[in-house]
Amino acid sequence: MKKILYFISFPINCLLLLIGLIYYKIIGKTPAFSYRSMLRLFYVTGGLSNDVISFLVKKKNSSKLITSQSDVKSKQIASFINQQGFYLYRDFLNPQEISEILQIVKNNKFKLRKTDDQLKDLNLKNEDNFAFFDEKNIKSVIYEADMNFLINQDVIQSILLKSEIWNIARNYFNSEPFLDHISLGVATSFNKNKNTGDSEAAQLFHFDMDKPKWLKFLIYVNDVDLSNGPHSFVKFSHRNFGIPFKFRSRGYVRLNDEELFSSNLQPSVITGKAGTAIIEDTRGLHKGTKLISGHRILLNIQVNNSMFGSSFQKYIFKNIDEKRINDFVKIKDVFCESTNLNEYLN
Repeated sequence: MKKILYFISFPINCLLLLIGLIYYKIIGKTPAFSYRSMLRLFYVTGGLSNDVISFLVKKKNSSKLITSQSDVKSKQIASFINQQGFYLYRDFLNPQEISEILQIVKNNKFKLRKTDDQLKDLNLKNEDNFAFFDEKNIKSVIYEADMNFLINQDVIQSILLKSEIWNIARNYFNSEPFLDHISLGVATSFNKNKNTGDSEAAQLFHFDMDKPKWLKFLIYVNDVDLSNGPHSFVKFSHRNFGIPFKFRSRGYVRLNDEELFSSNLQPSVITGKAGTAIIEDTRGLHKGTKLISGHRILLNIQVNNSMFGSSFQKYIFKNIDEKRINDFVKIKDVFCESTNLNEYLN
């Protein structure tokens, strides 16, 4: 029944999307009904609608971010992602950056993300708990940093200024990139005795669809092997019609391994040393593997070709080291939608 409704409502969703695009062009915000229409059109068109939306909302390329030397590698990486869906960039972080992020994890309380079972418990549903990460006394499947705290850490600001992020994104989008969000989380083996992964911890296969087109830089901050939660991705599923209609038509839901295997979709399990970045178009099917032991620390940076789509809150810069101010000024446009950087600089 749901499949039929998607096709019947196709013209209506096209109209609602068009209204939302006009509103976005004028006001700079996306009506919720237009975002829902974007999702429904994806279910029907398999991604062709995203191409149309991207064409209408993307910002034309400029030459501010790219240098001739770095552009060659960036184009190669973008081309590889376009073909496969992801690129494995080793040593994306240097040892000093890794060490400083590990200190953030060690010295600060993180929010405990609730599991599927905890969300069903009405007594726990509205509670927010914070704790230091202690591998000998784990309390949650995911520990996650406050994002406004994160963006004001010097090492994170240094990483956000890496030209590789913006050059690769620009070449992949063929338009100007924008920062969407940044997160830092510690995944644990808290739910290792469950038969399945935890949906709230993104341990079941799914696709993302917050914006028309985007890339995620999923960066391992510690060594990740088969036991401590490697990322998993189905190659080519990021392409138009790469996700079978029988899965798309179910909507924005999680899928288990058996469903994928029955459709001959074989995921790639991606291990890597600390500092390795998986640069990925997460419109493709992906998940974090359930941990058997140990923990996985993941830094996630998402960049988009537009902020049209799901709602978002601006990040607040409160302090930027003087030595970085000029670097932020040079590429301030990539932060203008999702942060207060313009106000901070003024």
